[in-house]
Amino acid sequence: MSLSATVRSRSWQPQGGLVEHLVKLNDKVEAGQKVAIQRNSFGEVVAEYTSSVAGEVTGQRSDAMSEPGNALAFILFHKATPDGGEIYPE
Repeated sequence: MSLSATVRSRSWQPQGGLVEHLVKLNDKVEAGQKVAIQRNSFGEVVAEYTSSVAGEVTGQRSDAMSEPGNALAFILFHKATPDGGEIYPE
């Protein structure tokens, strides 16, 4: 993997709640794959988060509770997202 070719995508959480990660660090993910779900205090699923790119999970939040706007996962990939997702160059 060339460091100059790597970029990161991250999934943002628009509201607070309990987060359950469906992938682990270093897992390979595909574009469109569900990576996390969020539940409210009653256990109801209020949001599902998918990866916009194919790549490898290189970071995720370690606490179950998360504030709005927190990044939930960082995914390392080699090319720009097809749908204009956020890109963070190294």
